Amino acid sequence: LVFLFVSLSFLSLWWMTKIAMPAASFFGISTSQLSSNAFSRVVPGGAAAGAALQYRMLTVGGMAPATVGAGLTTVSLLLTATISGS
Repeated sequence: LVFLFVSLSFLSLWWMTKIAMPAASFFGISTSQLSSNAFSRVVPGGAAAGAALQYRMLTVGGMAPATVGAGLTTVSLLLTATISGS
């Protein structure tokens, strides 16, 4: 049951990111998020290092840097507002 809910949580995050950046591929969004999540857990600097990795993966994947920056910022602010509001 926990695996199901964690999987749905990741899918929701990817879907929200896809809404924020419609030109990005779902594959690119999911792999960059999974990689950055794992990376942020093992390096010093945690979340900042993970976000930098996700930004880099999406821009190397062909997305415009401004679009990626705005999209990731939007998703981050929405997640923070959602968590803070509950």
